[in-house]
Amino acid sequence: MDKQFKSGLVNIIGLPNAGKSTLLNAIIGQKISAVTHKAQTTRHRIKAIFNEEQSQIIFYDTPGLIKPAYLLQEKMMDFVREALKDTDLNLLIVDASSTKEDYQLIDAFISLSSKPLIIALNKSDKIASDVLDKQYDNWKAKYPQAGIIAVSAKNGTNLHALLEVIKVALPIHPPYYDTDELTDRSTRFFIQELIREQILLMFHEEIPYAVHIIVDEFKEKETITVIKATVFVERETQKGILLGHKGSSIRELGIRCRKQIEDFVQQKVFLELSIKVRKDWRNSEQELNRWGYKQ
Repeated sequence: MDKQFKSGLVNIIGLPNAGKSTLLNAIIGQKISAVTHKAQTTRHRIKAIFNEEQSQIIFYDTPGLIKPAYLLQEKMMDFVREALKDTDLNLLIVDASSTKEDYQLIDAFISLSSKPLIIALNKSDKIASDVLDKQYDNWKAKYPQAGIIAVSAKNGTNLHALLEVIKVALPIHPPYYDTDELTDRSTRFFIQELIREQILLMFHEEIPYAVHIIVDEFKEKETITVIKATVFVERETQKGILLGHKGSSIRELGIRCRKQIEDFVQQKVFLELSIKVRKDWRNSEQELNRWGYKQ
């Protein structure tokens, strides 16, 4: 292998709804992270591997930066802190169309790492060029050593240029993974995320944030994939909302989820969803650890 091959870990961080997951999916060319208009869509640290002839970039999509209100959110922020320790480069995604950035919160996390920083001014297609110039100057004043580039994850604008900037900052190193690897997450994990994504899109207020999905059964047969999954909520009232009148909501959820999962597994799917109450699971150390919210 060429001695100039570059490979490294790139940690993607940013406030909720900055477009981190949308950008990652656009770069990889496949849906790796769930994407909705709601905050806290990403709960875990999700690895995605981008391969080219002379480089391999291991991206980590992380939960949006927040001030935790309960134990689950504290563990989500622990994922971000851990990622900041184990990286070659930090990629900060900011919403260039927003004037409500929590600079103090961003800086609190950025300050945890001494590694190079690149700032992607996302959603640049939504604002005028003079406003974008002001945003550039503003971020450059805050982080003078950072590389800054305007992009649009939704439209794909400047993503190739962003990759080139990232590759310049990466160390010379052989690939960490086989070139046919895309992620370290299992099919079950992505099915759980697809179900949770549809709940985020269908329901409002507290309901989407109070759910956790477990795939209890996953069987790939010759002509169909059989999946049985449990949606855990915190209260009986939440269960009632998810069920809907005479089961109307859970049926609609099942239809939406099945379509998304069929696109993902490329086969017809039989999906069975059930709902169980696990009281106050978001503040239970035992439940969170059992469900993978631990380092």
